[in-house]
Amino acid sequence: MSKTRNIADQGTPATTGEMQGGTETDLKGMAPANVKEAINSLASGGITSATTDVITSSATAPTSGQVLTATGATAATWQDAGGPGVQQISLRDTNGYGSTNTAILRYSLTDADDGSDMTLTQSAVNGDSVTINTAGIYSCYIRGMTNTRYFGISLNSTQLTTSINGITDADRIAITQVFNGGYIFSDSVTLYLEAEDVIRPHGDAGAWGAGTNEAFRITRVG
Repeated sequence: MSKTRNIADQGTPATTGEMQGGTETDLKGMAPANVKEAINSLASGGITSATTDVITSSATAPTSGQVLTATGATAATWQDAGGPGVQQISLRDTNGYGSTNTAILRYSLTDADDGSDMTLTQSAVNGDSVTINTAGIYSCYIRGMTNTRYFGISLNSTQLTTSINGITDADRIAITQVFNGGYIFSDSVTLYLEAEDVIRPHGDAGAWGAGTNEAFRITRVG
């Protein structure tokens, strides 16, 4: 007959799984090093990996069929097996630039602001920006129609009054130059983004005005 006792009792240590379950059903347990690993995992409120603790204590309880999915290097949460669902921010109709960040475009209409993986910030002073909350693969798209203008997409740029063709190259992830008015130009990029990265629709600080053919969109795709 097997015995059951609380893991706090003295005696042979339990297995990792038994530690997590709170009882020991086999008195022939495991090595002390594995006990330490199990205790560390319990104390961290998460899962112990080879390099760090992955915290899951802030995740809500799962529903049937969900899987534990990493949302960053040290965090994970429960999500549907098919993925997090639609995560998209979609803007259109430019409305000039920010009054301080004079190279960052603004948009009048929000067609989509779905999911929690990104946060949209719209400001008459600073222009429009999207902050990444969850690391992953994102597709970014920008479209415009104007006269002899540069426009594109910047990543974590601090040169917010400088034309996108003049900012640090590493911060410029997409760029288009419009040579002739009356034509619609677009550009896009798909890349891996970290949590707290900031994506901006970045222009050249020149006259743009209001436009109905302009759009900016970012979608999580992986």
